[in-house]
Amino acid sequence: MPRGLQAFPYQAKKPAKISDEKPTKFRIFPNVWEVSKVLSREPLDDQPGCCDAFLGLLRACGLVCYVACPPVPSVITRKLAFHPPEKGMTYRIAVKSDPEKRFKNIRGCRDEPMQLVVRNMSNGADYVHSEREVEVFSVTTANNNELVCIKCTPDTYSGNPAVAEQVVLFCQPNSSDLGGFLQPNSMNFVTYANVFETDFYAFDYSGYGFSSGTQGEKNVYADIRAVYDKIRETRPDKKIVVMGYSIGTTAAVDLASNCFQGNLTNQTLAGQTLLLDEVIPLAHGMALYEKLKNPVPPLIVHGANHHTILSGKYIHVFTRIAGFLRHETLVSSRSMEVESQQQSQNTSSKKTTESLE
Repeated sequence: MPRGLQAFPYQAKKPAKISDEKPTKFRIFPNVWEVSKVLSREPLDDQPGCCDAFLGLLRACGLVCYVACPPVPSVITRKLAFHPPEKGMTYRIAVKSDPEKRFKNIRGCRDEPMQLVVRNMSNGADYVHSEREVEVFSVTTANNNELVCIKCTPDTYSGNPAVAEQVVLFCQPNSSDLGGFLQPNSMNFVTYANVFETDFYAFDYSGYGFSSGTQGEKNVYADIRAVYDKIRETRPDKKIVVMGYSIGTTAAVDLASNCFQGNLTNQTLAGQTLLLDEVIPLAHGMALYEKLKNPVPPLIVHGANHHTILSGKYIHVFTRIAGFLRHETLVSSRSMEVESQQQSQNTSSKKTTESLE
């Protein structure tokens, strides 16, 4: 026997005693360990008791009461569809006269020069963008809610004539606020402004961030309309390109559908160019695309999902939007192009028919 090894006497294991008792009830979807217990006729030790079942029933009742009470459709929709992040988690409002003063919402400081103190989510440190990069202002909606709004200015404006006369109005997704899109050392709104080479506007919906009011569908529509009107008032020489992301696309489409008879004739939605991700099936996006009056070539981003599409991981997304701003925002020009393509197709079909005859 090699050195260092010791011999141990072999001890045969006694065969497992099979109980004559009937097995207890098992869950519908047992795991491997539970299956082995069934085979060996051993009862489960973690079978839920009456108290566990009662607590589960209480939780279910509480969830139903929270969602369905009061039984008002708009309230139920708000609880199910809108999920603002915790206030103060990503940013806070600070006024220059007293930077440490805390505010419940922007209504308490709308008449003072202010800035957003962004909380760096990676290390918890405070970060403040320069006043030139991020200008903070407030807007009052038709529902008497006060919104936190920002304008991000690029380092250099575009020399392209089409882009030079445009600004972008961004409608953000659910479960986010301005602080989440102003994180330092990441693809943020300031970066968007620099990539698109134009002023980039964004805002927090009612009940989000430090905007006053409560979240809800009607408030979202009133919010974007108020910000749009404010930009038209302060920038009458600019065309407004509305860019919607996730639930923000709903607000963008509602604005376009209700304002198209006015000054939105030469403005369009950047959301037309992006049909993607696993949340909304691609077939739905293509069905919508086929019904557009003035469509532009869509961008289908393989590998992207609902959360990564604007993260900066897929740079061709921003290249496509920048190209859209430079060449495809003139509806009249796009209409002529579409009509020309249709005439060309009709002519080709006619020649084919004549050759067959």
